[in-house]
Amino acid sequence: MPLAREVLNAARLFEDALVNANGNVVGDLVIGCSTTSGRYFIPNLLAAFQHDFPQVRTRVSLMSRQSVVERLLDQTINLGVVGRPVEHREIESQPLYEDHLILIVPAEHPWANVKQVRPADVLAQPFISRENSSGTYQALFDSMRQKGVDPDQLNVVMELGDAEAVEMAVEKGIGITFISEYMAARSLALGRVKKVAVEGFNVTQKIHLCRHVARTFTRVETKFWEFMQAHREELSRELLYNLADVTPS
Repeated sequence: MPLAREVLNAARLFEDALVNANGNVVGDLVIGCSTTSGRYFIPNLLAAFQHDFPQVRTRVSLMSRQSVVERLLDQTINLGVVGRPVEHREIESQPLYEDHLILIVPAEHPWANVKQVRPADVLAQPFISRENSSGTYQALFDSMRQKGVDPDQLNVVMELGDAEAVEMAVEKGIGITFISEYMAARSLALGRVKKVAVEGFNVTQKIHLCRHVARTFTRVETKFWEFMQAHREELSRELLYNLADVTPS
């Protein structure tokens, strides 16, 4: 298998050299994404990248974090987007953007006009949860424990496997939840849910872009990596603005 992979990589690089001999940036880019908020950020990023490099074809595959790591290692994807850095000697990463975890409540909830609550207050409220394997929720639970709040005491009335479904359950008034700021931006702007600050609570998660260190990168892969380093902050700000823009077209 290693020899076969080397032959395929050599052929891939030879084709890349021929196609891009005149300085163009042409080719395919396959990205594996394991984070929910990444589903919102990546299309915005790719739109900006393809504006500058219109001859690049991109494909984003949604998969588990473990699948991203495995496919980076066997080099069947070019890049990966994950919620935590991958600790593997054959994989390098760079910060892509920072996501904030916020508390949202239904628009008609008693807390809808409350500026701030205590961490312990959350325990008494009906709570909508994602599966515990979620990287975002692991960060949330760690932060709660640091504040002396036991996440096992949450009044979980519903557990869902998808973050979009969790947000919808809050909109319907079933309970409250912590969720990605990117995911909540549109519903907040429309007034379907309300954001409530939690005293001393500031949970952030750095989303990372990863690649295989031993891979010889095509021109497209190199340009994308460099593009991200140069533009990630402005793209992050632009995404939040776009998600919150509810002006009729």
